[in-house]
Amino acid sequence: MHLRINSPTVIHETMDDEVVIIHFESGAYFNLRQTGAEIWNMIGAGHSVEDIIRFYQRRHANNGKTVEQAVHSFVDSLQREDLVVLHDASGQIPAGAVSDPAGDDAGEFLAPSLEKYSDMQDLLLLDPIHEVDADGWPHRREESDDVTPD
Repeated sequence: MHLRINSPTVIHETMDDEVVIIHFESGAYFNLRQTGAEIWNMIGAGHSVEDIIRFYQRRHANNGKTVEQAVHSFVDSLQREDLVVLHDASGQIPAGAVSDPAGDDAGEFLAPSLEKYSDMQDLLLLDPIHEVDADGWPHRREESDDVTPD
């Protein structure tokens, strides 16, 4: 299964081992750390969910079934929040195997988690630039105004 980041609806920024994601249609923002951030970046690089699972199973040799369940659960949560969508990767050059700089058995597998915040939804959903009449800012568009693009 291949997924892609749901852009332009979703934007994200990676900082060290953390990813901050904003979903413009819902107004929610999200935080991913450690394993979650790694998986997000692997999805963004075009790796399949199966490649990601194999990567963590190689890295954490003693946690095979736990890894598979945790990755699938995490990916399901990304899909439920509309952060990633199914992607048909046929005809594209495969991303290839995910390389592991840590080598074999890097210790305990840390299950990924998605942290969701909605405290700024109103602010993120506010779009005064696009909610204007033909005269532009600061003239707010009335609901009955039909603004056609030039």
